[in-house]
Amino acid sequence: MKNLLILMTDIQGYLVAISVFLLVIVYVVWYVISETKQKEKNKKELEEQIRVRKEEKKNSLIKKYGEEKGMKLFNEQYFLGMTKEELLDSKEYEPDKIETEVLKTKTKETWIYGNKSSGDVFVFENDILTKIKDR
Repeated sequence: MKNLLILMTDIQGYLVAISVFLLVIVYVVWYVISETKQKEKNKKELEEQIRVRKEEKKNSLIKKYGEEKGMKLFNEQYFLGMTKEELLDSKEYEPDKIETEVLKTKTKETWIYGNKSSGDVFVFENDILTKIKDR
């Protein structure tokens, strides 16, 4: 009988240990699932913010420049004859480097996004785009 009581006590101890272990596993699984759901929610919110921002940019460019030119600028389709303002509106940020050369009849500016060898290079003469090296 004494051996049976010791055996039952051992079994109860094992059951308690297994129960605690299972609770820890359940908690970890719950935590991972809740974190995954939160990350998915955050990702969807960010995607929606990006979509809204792009739509606002597109509408703004169309309003400012008209449908055809606005869509070209929105899609970053650069073209000779565009102005510096149009390029800035399309890119939404200043070039990394600007090289300016003042000549007798014109001012030449080279706008470099990235670096000269592998980036986008735009050459303006008197504020009008005359050359594109788009990588």
